[in-house]
Amino acid sequence: MLGVIPSIVRTWKTTNCTSGFDWSTIRCFGSSGEASSVDEYLWLMGRARYKPVIEYCGGTEIGGGFVTGSLLQAQSLAAFSTAAIGCSLYIIGKDGFPIQAANSTARLKQAPWSATQRRWAART
Repeated sequence: MLGVIPSIVRTWKTTNCTSGFDWSTIRCFGSSGEASSVDEYLWLMGRARYKPVIEYCGGTEIGGGFVTGSLLQAQSLAAFSTAAIGCSLYIIGKDGFPIQAANSTARLKQAPWSATQRRWAART
């Protein structure tokens, strides 16, 4: 994994300073610390045969993240697909309580840690 932020990718893109690099061994990119940029990350993914950029929000400033991307789910550029391990996320209404979604697919919810362990065990 290669950790990046949009501003460094923008510099690489505008200066063409990475033109001779071999990106073929990169399996994915990680991004945290800045608001993401679809244009920069699409360019970056093109260098490494369109390997994914895994977003992570929260980073070092709070000691851990709360939303992230995942290699186990479909991804969109500059977007998050799941709560970070150990987090549960809810949309809070004006009354300060979580909104109960009529459709369970609209609910933001983290799978239990044991389910995550089973997924990893199945991959090995």
